Amino acid sequence: DVILEDVRLSSNKDGRLITVTAGGNIQLGIAQAGSYYADAADVPAGADSSNAGHANADIVLSAGGSVSESGSDTGVDLVADQVTISAQTGITGIEMAANELLSVVTAAGDIDLREQDGVAENQQGLVVTLAEATTGSVTISARDYLEARTW
Repeated sequence: DVILEDVRLSSNKDGRLITVTAGGNIQLGIAQAGSYYADAADVPAGADSSNAGHANADIVLSAGGSVSESGSDTGVDLVADQVTISAQTGITGIEMAANELLSVVTAAGDIDLREQDGVAENQQGLVVTLAEATTGSVTISARDYLEARTW
């Protein structure tokens, strides 16, 4: 199993990427590929208040088991522009601040994701391009806006 207690990219430039592949489970403490501020008081002084919390980098997670939150809280576990997650036995309990779910797929088990944009985010909501739970259910919620693309 792989536990991502605190993984953060030092650069928020487009084209940057966090990729994690595990033969077993992946548990998220925090995987951050962009800026995220839960509260206006967290935005650095002098930062552009309309864009300071925007994520430009991406995250790709691939697990031979499940992908889930490490522990249990309501805080954001994953911050990224585009997210790709594949798992064999479920993708559950993850709070995220993301712009697009490119592909979220599990062979068995459920998908349960909650999107919550931070303050100073210039791209509110979540676009879902592909979400598939072959033998389970899919639950995706977004605080501000949710768009499901169709093929």
